[in-house]
Amino acid sequence: MRQLILKDFVVQKRSMPIYLLLGFVFFLFYYSMGDLNITAIVMPVFIIAYSFMNRSLAEDDRNHTIRLIVSLPLHRMQIVKAKYASIALVVFPVFVVFGLLGKALGLGIPDLDKDVGDPEGAALIFLVMSFFLLAFIVLISVYLPLVYKIGFVRAQAINRFVVVFTIALGAAAGILLTRVAANYGGDGPPEWVKGVIAFIEGLNLYVLSMMILFLTIVIYLLSMLLSIRFFERHQLF
Repeated sequence: MRQLILKDFVVQKRSMPIYLLLGFVFFLFYYSMGDLNITAIVMPVFIIAYSFMNRSLAEDDRNHTIRLIVSLPLHRMQIVKAKYASIALVVFPVFVVFGLLGKALGLGIPDLDKDVGDPEGAALIFLVMSFFLLAFIVLISVYLPLVYKIGFVRAQAINRFVVVFTIALGAAAGILLTRVAANYGGDGPPEWVKGVIAFIEGLNLYVLSMMILFLTIVIYLLSMLLSIRFFERHQLF
């Protein structure tokens, strides 16, 4: 299985530096604008990890790699596990690296007047980043079983719609919250939002974050089991 994991990195040895460069350019853009917030962490991770995953699946489909590998004395379960492992080896380390970089440079949540300079702000930022990681893993965990169920081309078409819809939903939510805040006199978030924030702050944020990360791993593993089931039933020839 180690060779299967290595294969995903070897076929992208020229592309990976480009993904990383794009991620750092996006991060530095936010930093140079004096607006270093959680978006500066989330978007580079999305760009790097999504590009790696999609290129890996595209190369397998274009070169008929899966058909070749299946003809070898390998269990299909090993093939799926290797794909999930290679993606995880990109997503989680990249998330940690950009998270630490943001911490070193003073990552914050301007609207809530929180930054990593105080323990409470650091815990809240870690919680929000955990939520973003969970959301990203959910997108991946829906996409990959579709690939092993209906094939890369059709799954990619569906995934594009899901990603666009998710981004549009996030943008709409941001606009809605901004308008709600404006209706309250522009004095920050409305009272109900402040109430939710106060409730969250009353909890042990690090424990809550670890629970979210645990849920993230569980969802990823369940997605892998579902992909294995689909792939074992998929007719390739």
